[in-house]
Amino acid sequence: MKLEFLQHKRNYYISKLHVNEISSEFLKMYCCEYIRAIQWVLLYYYKGVSSWGWFYPFHYAPFASDLKSFTNFKIEFDKGQPFKPFEQLLAVLPSQSRKLLPKCYQVMFESFMEYN
Repeated sequence: MKLEFLQHKRNYYISKLHVNEISSEFLKMYCCEYIRAIQWVLLYYYKGVSSWGWFYPFHYAPFASDLKSFTNFKIEFDKGQPFKPFEQLLAVLPSQSRKLLPKCYQVMFESFMEYN
């Protein structure tokens, strides 16, 4: 059973994160970012925005069994500046909706999509 679980976990990470190998360094970084995300959310709801620019760089969470050894993990955020309204919209708007933007922002959006 344990071997099946480890294989399932490996397949999950490879398929969801699109990596070829799950090294201990990668897994530690991945889990650290997840812990940072939890801290960001808690700070947001209890103290306000801790960082305007920080984001969780993945779409999936790690397995709970991998979240260990983080007692001395130091979490710091750079507060930064809030986005302007159209910048915020550009950050979250699906590409199919770009025609809803003013013309000047449509050009910016299309340039951004070509770059990425």
